[in-house]
Amino acid sequence: MTCGLLSDQNTYCVGLSFPNALCVHAMLTEFLVRNALGFRDFYVEKLARVNLFTGRNNVGKTTLLRAIQREYAPEAIWPQASPHEDGCRFKKVVEFGHYGEVLDALRSIEPRIRCLGVQFGIEGYVMCADLGLCGLVPIAGGMSRLTSIMLAILTNPGCIVLIDEFESGFHYSVLRDVWMAVVNAAKRSDTQLFMTTHSWECVKAAHEVFREMGDRDALCVCRLERRGEKIVPIMYDEQAIDSAFEYGLEMR
Repeated sequence: MTCGLLSDQNTYCVGLSFPNALCVHAMLTEFLVRNALGFRDFYVEKLARVNLFTGRNNVGKTTLLRAIQREYAPEAIWPQASPHEDGCRFKKVVEFGHYGEVLDALRSIEPRIRCLGVQFGIEGYVMCADLGLCGLVPIAGGMSRLTSIMLAILTNPGCIVLIDEFESGFHYSVLRDVWMAVVNAAKRSDTQLFMTTHSWECVKAAHEVFREMGDRDALCVCRLERRGEKIVPIMYDEQAIDSAFEYGLEMR
């Protein structure tokens, strides 16, 4: 590995990756949330490596992620706990040999990135990037969001990662590239993802990426719908998603 200091002693920059390490685990294939956090007998089967939940506002998507963590995965990881946490995870990414994957993912939405690093400030670590301007500058917006997601996945092999409003911070035009990077990271780290979205473009991009990969069974799409006092799951297989896109049917 080559690492060096840029301009001051509180900056850490990396330029090469280490060998990979994986952890094999048994993914959740189904779950039942009964009388917990507003859900009564909420059962979903045929879960996959990537599980995407849609539905109207206040139907309980974020609450469902919390219920999954409470009932099945207390050690589940949420991206972007804090900038300092991302900085700590970045150092682990270097140790695990995944630096190149994070860099390539960010270049898909910002091609000018030369390298990534962390700077230590008053409140701890801050993720930065060299854009060829004047050394490292703090990253923000979609770059920060994607960095957090990639770091959470790649530093927690064999774990469950929970991502609320996956599309947040990304322009619709980069969603395919974002999905490609995230799915490849999840496969390499043997990580299972549970995420929510309000975005039609996000679901479409996911559907297209998994089809392009020839691995459609690795994606589960489930819409939460409130019927009376109950919240019920509506499952979408590949044919149902194709029909929804073709005829403009609502599945968010």
